[in-house]
Amino acid sequence: ISTGLFDFKQAARSAGWYRELMSTHTPETEEYGIKSWVFTSALPFDACKLHDLLFSSTDEHVFGVKFLQQYNIIRSKGVVWVADDNRLTFDWSSAGKKLSVRPTNFWSESLVENSNLTNLAKDGKKGRRLQIVFIGIGLKVRELEVSLRNALLKKDGHANCVYTRHALHELCSEFYSCIPTEFLSESKLDKDVAASVISKVQAKRFNVEQRHNHISHANHSH
Repeated sequence: ISTGLFDFKQAARSAGWYRELMSTHTPETEEYGIKSWVFTSALPFDACKLHDLLFSSTDEHVFGVKFLQQYNIIRSKGVVWVADDNRLTFDWSSAGKKLSVRPTNFWSESLVENSNLTNLAKDGKKGRRLQIVFIGIGLKVRELEVSLRNALLKKDGHANCVYTRHALHELCSEFYSCIPTEFLSESKLDKDVAASVISKVQAKRFNVEQRHNHISHANHSH
């Protein structure tokens, strides 16, 4: 800085500068084969089909690994709707070989303001969505789209199970454990109840992360 060594006129005459101005530079995304793609659907995932797509074995530590590698996915992020519980919004996130799909909130359409929850009209599912952004090197978009669409609930169909499989049941268990028993089977939730549930879930997750960090620190210390 302030050395006077940089000569703007000389730099402007360089071959590299000229190539850039002539638009002959290959973008890094093209040079390294980096591609992004957005998957959207007006239909939700079927829980069992989603389980079969993401779970390559009964070992929970390899959840999603085969799926990510198969389609050359290096990063993904989105919001997911799963038909087996129309109340919950799921966060989809992956980086490298690690994939997380877990409920984080409630769809606004499933909430009511201090109402009697008995015999409420069936939810019209308006406003819910399924949208995931995928980034990969040599991303296999066509094959990925086919697999994701095959995991969707059939139009006007019914989900095959209600989180009876281990993986998706575990993903929702912390939410279900925080919902008062009398509201577990309700299609809609009181907003105050929902806010309380989210607060409890976040506190649980924070405590789990704190314990994990403490254990990791202790292991490194030894």
